Amino acid sequence: MESQLSLLKDIPDLTLIPSRFNEREEVYDISHLRSIRLALYEDVINIKNGKFSSQLRYLTLTDCQQIVKMINKRNTSIFQHLLSLHITKSSIKHVNGLGDIPNIILQNCYKLHDISGLGRNRCVELDDCPNIRDVSSLATVPIVKIRKCEKIVNFSCLSSVPRLKVVS
Repeated sequence: MESQLSLLKDIPDLTLIPSRFNEREEVYDISHLRSIRLALYEDVINIKNGKFSSQLRYLTLTDCQQIVKMINKRNTSIFQHLLSLHITKSSIKHVNGLGDIPNIILQNCYKLHDISGLGRNRCVELDDCPNIRDVSSLATVPIVKIRKCEKIVNFSCLSSVPRLKVVS
């Protein structure tokens, strides 16, 4: 598969989805991919050398537990050049170290409870993250969208947010 990935290196908008025949134990170097947008599904690959191309700007991770383990261990330097990070169906527990990414979308993150690392972002979307209680760190974010986060009880700290959307 390594040689197949090298054939994809110049595709600007790339999605990698695992097949049932994919050997998940193999480790691939995707740092050579020059995609601007990359979507990874279900740990389709394990990241060799723990880095992405510096050209990558938009990353979507759906059920990518290996990469989420890096975030949970506070190994977030590989994401610092991104303009947007979208994490879906994840066991992520905190977002410390992701506060410098301009746009962050967290969707179906059932174990996520600590978002205190956010606040310097330009836009934060929380969608179906039921264990988040405290959103006070988002008071300085210009655009905040919250949907189906049932444990948040106090939204008054977000009264100064210029563009706030809350859907229950």
